[in-house]
Amino acid sequence: MKIKKYHERSNPSAGVHISSIEATIVFVTVKTKKRHPWLAQDTVHSLLRDSWSNATNWLVGSYLLMPDHLHLFCAP
Repeated sequence: MKIKKYHERSNPSAGVHISSIEATIVFVTVKTKKRHPWLAQDTVHSLLRDSWSNATNWLVGSYLLMPDHLHLFCAP
């Protein structure tokens, strides 16, 4: 049985199932195309934070911004 590695995944998961009786917290990873290292810049960080603070449907909690990818926790 072949185990698919993290970096081989090219499609998002089937979706998030929001529960009305349990907390819904989603861990998201986003990588840049061809892993180009352009994310970890003050301008990009500022734009992300502004976008998240203006969002009305999802809240972004802890996150880690790396040069070529982003990890974050979010909740509806």
